[in-house]
Amino acid sequence: MLLPSSRYEFIKGEVANVYKQQNICEFPICATELAEKMGFTIVQYSSLSPYAYGKAIKASSDGFYAERNWKEYIFVNDSKAIGKERKRMTVFHEIGHPVLGHDEYVPDDDIKESEARFFGKYLAAPPTAIHLFTLGSQNGIRTKFDISDKASRIASDYYISWRNKVIRTGLAEYDVTILFQLGVRTDIQLERFIKSVKEGNAYEQ
Repeated sequence: MLLPSSRYEFIKGEVANVYKQQNICEFPICATELAEKMGFTIVQYSSLSPYAYGKAIKASSDGFYAERNWKEYIFVNDSKAIGKERKRMTVFHEIGHPVLGHDEYVPDDDIKESEARFFGKYLAAPPTAIHLFTLGSQNGIRTKFDISDKASRIASDYYISWRNKVIRTGLAEYDVTILFQLGVRTDIQLERFIKSVKEGNAYEQ
C-alpha cells in the first residue's frame, strides 16, 4: 500500500531519530539488542504456553507489539522454519509501531502495517549507509546489512531513487542525521559525500 509522500518523509525522520538516540553506527544492526536498548522485552513464541501460543499465531505468524502494565513487548515467532533475516525484520517492523505512535497490533489496519513495514526496511538499510558501504550493489547490500535477497533488491531499487533525489535537491535533514552517526560530520565531508553520490563513486574521507 502506497502512503502519502509526506508520511514517508516523516517516517524517515523518525528512523533518523532512532539512529541518533540509540547511537547506531555499525551494521548489521542487532535487532534484539536494539529493541532491548529501547526498553522492549522480546518474547519468543516458543516460550509461551500452548494457549498463549495459539493466540499469538492467530494474531500474527511473524510477531507483534503489545503493551501490558506500562511495559512494552515484542513477540517474535522463533520457529526454525522462519529465516533469521525475516525474524530481524519482524523486530524492526514491530519497533516501528510504537515509534510511529501506533496502538497495539490491529490485523486489518493496512496503513499502520505499511508504515511499520517501511520503517523497518529503512532502519535496516538506509540509502545513505548503502552508498557509504556498497554503492547500491545488491550483493553488497545483502551481505553488509544481513537482509534477504528480496529485501536487498528492494533496497537497491530504493537507493537508485534516493540517489536521483540527492542529485536533484541535495541531502535531507534525516540523511545528514544518519550520516553524522556514520562518521560523515563536517561540511567538507558532506560536500565530498554529495559529490560521490552525484558521480556514482565511493565516498572518500
